[in-house]
Amino acid sequence: AHRRGRERRRFQHAGAEVLLVLGVAQAAAQGQRIGDFEIAGGEHRPGLVALLLDRIARARIARGQRIVVEAVDGDVFVVIEQAGLPEHRQVTQEFRIESNEWGRFDWQAGLFYYDEDITIDSFNYDSLTPGNPRAGYAIQEQRNKAWAVFASGDFEVTDALTLRGGLRYTQDKKDFSASVLEAAPFSAAPVGGPYTVHTDVNDVSWDLSGVYALNEDVNLYARVAKGFRAPSIQGRLLFASAAAVADNGGVSTADSEEVISYEAGIKADLWDKRARLGFNVFRYDVNDQQIIAVGGGGNSATLLNADKTVGQGFELDLEAYLTDNLLVTLGSSYN
Repeated sequence: AHRRGRERRRFQHAGAEVLLVLGVAQAAAQGQRIGDFEIAGGEHRPGLVALLLDRIARARIARGQRIVVEAVDGDVFVVIEQAGLPEHRQVTQEFRIESNEWGRFDWQAGLFYYDEDITIDSFNYDSLTPGNPRAGYAIQEQRNKAWAVFASGDFEVTDALTLRGGLRYTQDKKDFSASVLEAAPFSAAPVGGPYTVHTDVNDVSWDLSGVYALNEDVNLYARVAKGFRAPSIQGRLLFASAAAVADNGGVSTADSEEVISYEAGIKADLWDKRARLGFNVFRYDVNDQQIIAVGGGGNSATLLNADKTVGQGFELDLEAYLTDNLLVTLGSSYN
């Protein structure tokens, strides 16, 4: 099956955000250029532009609402939507204890606590009916509790070499619920719910690094670290595809992701400290990276996990005072 490409553009109209979604594959098949609606041979096609502006003008949107304009198959569809945040409570607290009085060894340790309760309303409005009456309503609720305990320290092995390390244990729980209270027209998602998801994960993350001073002006360093991201849950229900509705009402979940990163480089003060140089090489390996896939037959957005992601490259930063009043900087990177 052919998957239609799409281009998205945002602009403002009457105090509200306008999202323009163009069917790239359809336009390309007709020889159109998406940016200016021209067809092959340079002939301008004002009809589509006029139709687009007419549909936006007729919508008569209010502040806080958003227009989504679909230009597909030679016609323009205007969808008006709005999101509300009727309830949001968040508590976060961190306690730390640290010491720099143990000679060559400095350390810190602490506890972290996080508690969030959030409710999100999603509304759709009928742009084809005068007055734009409401035509679709969904609600999402999530409770997220997390806590962590951590410790880190650095040790001066010699006057030139310092080693650092850290360890963190994290537990994260989420309880998610979503319901469609009023079905939207042309949507595969009927009134239904609650569709629920519960996640409960824990992880140990860490980092190790070392810094070696070649002299007073030049340092070499290296670091390796493991990071963690808790599961994510998304409930875009009003316009979920039929396949998504069959799978827990359209609620999608991405599992935890983990990353291990490596970095090594040099930092130096040059030219009697009138210049500074930084250069590093890096690599990171991500397992189960969380991504959002947009498209398909229902043009829906779904959370997924990519099996493995690898990135690597280098970065260069240089700044120098050529005179007392002239600073020149240079930056470059390869990824």
